[in-house]
Amino acid sequence: MAGVEGEFSVGLDVGSANISVAVGRTGYGKTIELLTLVQYPSLGVRKGMVVNIDEASRAISQAVFKAGIRSGVDISAAFAGFTCTGARILAVDGPVATSGWTMILPSNQVDNLSAAIEKAGLAVNGIMLNCQAVARLALREAEVSLGTVVLDLGAETTSIALVRNRAVEDLVVLPVGSGHITSDLAIGLHTDLQRAEELKRSYLSRPGGDDWDRDPSLQSLVNNIVGARVDEIMELIRDALEGMGCLARAPGGILFVGGGSRLPGLGKILSGKLDISVRIPDGENFAPFSDMSGHPEHAAVLGLLLSDADRRRGELNVRSVGLIDRIKGLIRKP
Repeated sequence: MAGVEGEFSVGLDVGSANISVAVGRTGYGKTIELLTLVQYPSLGVRKGMVVNIDEASRAISQAVFKAGIRSGVDISAAFAGFTCTGARILAVDGPVATSGWTMILPSNQVDNLSAAIEKAGLAVNGIMLNCQAVARLALREAEVSLGTVVLDLGAETTSIALVRNRAVEDLVVLPVGSGHITSDLAIGLHTDLQRAEELKRSYLSRPGGDDWDRDPSLQSLVNNIVGARVDEIMELIRDALEGMGCLARAPGGILFVGGGSRLPGLGKILSGKLDISVRIPDGENFAPFSDMSGHPEHAAVLGLLLSDADRRRGELNVRSVGLIDRIKGLIRKP
C-alpha cells in the first residue's frame, strides 16, 4: 500500500454486527485528522462477546486490512472497545480510589477479545468499554460532571451506562437490540433480512410510503410486528433505568447512540415513554470529526480513536480508560 507520513492512532470496535476500524493522524496539540472509518461484517461475536476466537480474528483482520488500504497506513496496533456483559461496578472508599468506582470485568471476555485481536496480528494498545468511548467523544462539557445515561442500542445488545465525570457508575447490558426488529420482520413476513431492514427503517420514517399505500395489509402487519418489539425494548430499558435509579440520578438525560439510534423517530418514542430528555450526538459532539455527524453508530469507534490518541500523547485518564495491565488488575476470577 502507499504509505503516508505521521503519527497514527487506531480505534477498533468489536461489535456483534460489525467490526469497525477508525484510523486518524495526530497533529500538533490535540488535533487529529480522520483518515478512514470502515466496517466489516462481524464473525464469532455474539451478544457483544467473542465466542469464537478464530472467526473473530478473521473478521478483525479483514476490517484492518480494508482500513489499511484506504488510509495508506500499516496498522499494527489498535485501541479496542466492546460491549461487556456481566461487568460489575463497585464503589470504593479511601485514598486508593481515583474516581470512587472500580470496574470488575469477566476475565474470559477480556481474554477472548485480546486473543482474537492478537491472533489478527495486532498489538493491543488498550481496552475500554464502548460506553466509556462514547462518553470520551460525545458528552458535552456541561454534562461531564452531571449524571448522564449513555444508551447504546446495538444489533444484539442494548448497553445502559450511568456516566459521571466520565466514570461509569452503573452498567446494565440487555440481550436485545435493533437487529431483533429486523429478525421479527423477516420471520413474520417470510422475507430476507435485507428487505426486512428496509421495511423497519421505512416504518418509523414514513408509514405512508409506496409499499404501504399499495398494500394496507402489509402496513398493518409491519405495524404490529415492529410496534410489539419496540414496545418490548422500551419497557426493558425503562425497567433497567428504574432498577439503576437513573431516572433520578441523571440530570444530563440520555445520550442515545448505536445503530438503533438511527431508526427515524425512535429517540422521540424513547423520550415520550421515559419522560426524560433524549438526544443523539450532533456535529458539535463529534468534534473533531464533524463530517461523521449524523452517524451515531460510529460514536464508539471514534471515541476509541480519540482514546488511542490520548494514550499516544500520554494524557490517559484512568477514570475513563484502562490499559490491558490495568484491566487485568481489576479482573476477579471466580
